[in-house]
Amino acid sequence: MESVRRSNDVAQDWQTVSSSNAGVLFRCVRNTFSLATGPAEVAGILRVLFKLLVWRLNGSPATGQDATLRLHGVTHVLGLGTGELLTPQEIYGEGGYDRLPDFVPQPGWIVFDVGANSGVYAIRQARRGAHVYAFEPNAGCYRRLQKTVGANQMEGRVIAINSALGATPGSAQLLVPEGVTTMGSLRPEWTPRANGNGVTVEVDTVDRVAGKYGINRIDLLKIDVEGLELDVLEGARNSLAFVDRVVVEYHSLDLGRRVVERFAQHGLTTVLDERMYSGDETKYRGVGRGLLFARRAPPA
Repeated sequence: MESVRRSNDVAQDWQTVSSSNAGVLFRCVRNTFSLATGPAEVAGILRVLFKLLVWRLNGSPATGQDATLRLHGVTHVLGLGTGELLTPQEIYGEGGYDRLPDFVPQPGWIVFDVGANSGVYAIRQARRGAHVYAFEPNAGCYRRLQKTVGANQMEGRVIAINSALGATPGSAQLLVPEGVTTMGSLRPEWTPRANGNGVTVEVDTVDRVAGKYGINRIDLLKIDVEGLELDVLEGARNSLAFVDRVVVEYHSLDLGRRVVERFAQHGLTTVLDERMYSGDETKYRGVGRGLLFARRAPPA
């Protein structure tokens, strides 16, 4: 739990300080060194550190500043000044989504990664042998997601879709706080630092996607959508009947409680509620509060 709190503290830093804060930027790189598996990967981190330094000195905008990082034998394309350097530490170092062995994807699983960002989680599950449908509405993140899929030759295992998932199909405004793509949201109240500036993105539903691809089994549905958790589940009303496991990162304690209630309505039992932060929600609104793990009871 302590590692989860530390990661969340950094996320709070990203929400409350300017994206040009060198201390936060370099802390991300420093934490990443622990994930290197050899001299070549250490050298790659040093190259990213140099790019960060140049980016910082030039005062460059985050848009278009991509960096390639190899960790655990996997190539990742991440955005400088976007908060995305935190993600490998969360996925590999802390292993939050791997808390329960039964939720670690196995070969042949079908995984929906809703809120894929630059694809760190999606690629890890694909390398485990899963077939992943990765949904990301942010154009910059989606570009990096595609690059990461290609760099790891995972086109046959990862289908990247440039769309948000919600309650109904259509379009919506995606707002992204300055310097933190991982906290982009379709809910304006979660993104005060976006200053109301958004971009129109496509919204689809789990049910429509499942029908389009002829999917009748989802082994794991992972949702990280900054306040839109219930909307995604609402758009999966039919599909939840054939979902075996769900992991949801909820973004307020009230949302977490309501998600648990929705699980129960669809025959899913919550087996773990891992709190990340439970303090003043008005102060840290939009920062991850915890992970909910739910599963369907296996047939008798």
